[in-house]
Amino acid sequence: PYDGLVETLRMAEVDVALLPVNGRDGYRGRHGVPGNFWIDEALELCQASGIPILIGHHVGLFDFNTVSPNHLLRAASMSQTTTRFVLPQVGEWQRID
Repeated sequence: PYDGLVETLRMAEVDVALLPVNGRDGYRGRHGVPGNFWIDEALELCQASGIPILIGHHVGLFDFNTVSPNHLLRAASMSQTTTRFVLPQVGEWQRID
C-alpha cells in the first residue's frame, strides 16, 4: 500500500482486485524478497476503494514466501469488511457474480 492508492483505485472503479496476499516481513526482506500485502491490508484496501471482490494470489507459489490458505480464509471470515475474498484452488473453477 502507498499514499494515494485508495483514491487511484476509486477513480478506476475496479470491480475485482487480484492481489498478492502472502505478506512481508524482515526475514523475507533480508533475503531480497520485498513481500506483498497481508490479507488484512488487502481487504481494507478493497473496502476503502469500493472494490467488492478480492482474489488472493501468491499463496503456495514459493515455499519460502507463502502463508497458510487456512490462515487467509480464517482472517477473511473474521474481517469487518464487506469485501468478498476468493482464494482460488488449483484445478477448481470459480464463479464470481
